[in-house]
Amino acid sequence: MFMDLEKVRATDNAGNSVVLGTFVYKIDTVDPIVTLTSSASDIITQLTSGYVVTADVTDETGGSGINRIYVVDPSNPNSIIAVGAFTSAPHATVTIPTSVFSEEKQYVFAILSEDNAGNIGTSREISVWYDHTAPTLTKGYGETDELTCNGASTVDDVFYFNATKTLTLTMTAEDGETGTGVKAVEYAVVNGHVTSVTGTLSWNTIANTISDKWEGVVSDFNEKDDGKYTIFVRAKDQAGNVSELQYMQVVLDKAAPIFTETTATEINAENESFASDDFTLTGILTEENIASENIVRTYKLDDTEKGNADFTWNTTTHKWTLTQDNVPTDEGTSATYAYTLSATDYAGNV
Repeated sequence: MFMDLEKVRATDNAGNSVVLGTFVYKIDTVDPIVTLTSSASDIITQLTSGYVVTADVTDETGGSGINRIYVVDPSNPNSIIAVGAFTSAPHATVTIPTSVFSEEKQYVFAILSEDNAGNIGTSREISVWYDHTAPTLTKGYGETDELTCNGASTVDDVFYFNATKTLTLTMTAEDGETGTGVKAVEYAVVNGHVTSVTGTLSWNTIANTISDKWEGVVSDFNEKDDGKYTIFVRAKDQAGNVSELQYMQVVLDKAAPIFTETTATEINAENESFASDDFTLTGILTEENIASENIVRTYKLDDTEKGNADFTWNTTTHKWTLTQDNVPTDEGTSATYAYTLSATDYAGNV
């Protein structure tokens, strides 16, 4: 910036002249400066009244002064998107209209300033990523089930674990071509078998493996008390959008089945044979997570394998009954019956 003086004279045809006045004018060739005070990179999920950019705009001391601050598309700098206003110099704001954000994607804008001499300062670019769509979350990926755990069994879509197995979650999380990208996949464990949650949960992060594949171990799950649990999983993108919850119902069972309270029909001690040609054994099997076909009930007669005994089990009362017929009852005869009962529950405990 510099100043110049110029005198204005009037001269007649006879050559007489007179100074009419002296004028002072400024020459300003220095560009104004824009300094962003809001973020140069941002992610937004909702817009109700436009996107506000704040900046400080300054001109050199004694300069011509700031005329305006405005926003353009860098690819079309002659098309002005919005003109800002000064709150109190040098502080200014400019609001990008919501209509500009017509689709979900990353936008780049250039913030420019112009002084009263027409000098335009160096642009300051900002990036605004508009994303209001939540990521999608799928249980499992490829040929992998939604829950893996060194051979845990599944019964009616419920997963059963014992103390020797590790509960591992495998997930596919995607945020679409124009999304900001998946930031985290998280899980939370709640008591009982439920399908929805209320209130605040304690979320834990699943590690990202490759691209959109996520896999993680449910920490210290085997340390919990035996019982029913539901594991909820969610995905969050960089914009903070949260996917719909997925859930898996599991049972932790670290205790082996137990046969108790075995009773038998009366034995005739005098001739060491049974009082009739059949007898029964009864008792209680303390286990809920088991199928009748997983109960082994073999027997031997005088050390000879005889196969499966006649066995029933009431899943409500837990009472089991073993019936043996064709028992020799003639005087002076005897027979030795040896029974083997074992049960394997859904979690693999024996």
